[in-house]
Amino acid sequence: MLCQKCKKSPATNHYHSVIGGVVSDSYLCSECAAELKFSFSDNSIFKMFSDILTNTVPHTSESVNTKMCEICNTTFADIKRFGKVGCSNCYNVFYEELKPSLQRIHGQLQHNGKVPREKNRIETVEPSGDVSSLKVELKKAIETENYEKAAVLRDEIKRLETEE
Repeated sequence: MLCQKCKKSPATNHYHSVIGGVVSDSYLCSECAAELKFSFSDNSIFKMFSDILTNTVPHTSESVNTKMCEICNTTFADIKRFGKVGCSNCYNVFYEELKPSLQRIHGQLQHNGKVPREKNRIETVEPSGDVSSLKVELKKAIETENYEKAAVLRDEIKRLETEE
């Protein structure tokens, strides 16, 4: 596909935008994307994060400049320059400095993760001793795609059948 702007070079950048509910897609070559400042080449995404850090972190403490991660030897100046932390420990070492940026970027400071849907939670199986009733429960668990419960029931059935 050719660039939609110059119509000469191959399009290497795809720009997708939604403005006022109107969706538009643009396919541009590297030169046209750079002219319109749409390009993310040359690690500019890291530069963007670096700019966010530079604009939101106050430069009041001299200790920030001398503080260093003991695992990867990254300083906060390195994080600001490259736009990324050196290792997971950097989040602990530079927490106070990173906190305003993380809050602004993610909207919160605590990672909550995902919670499984209710039907997929592992249920405990009360051994009834009756293999036929456990087989009925196993069939229901498979039909409802509750494979964790099905595995527990299968193991219980095998255990009961070997005891007989």
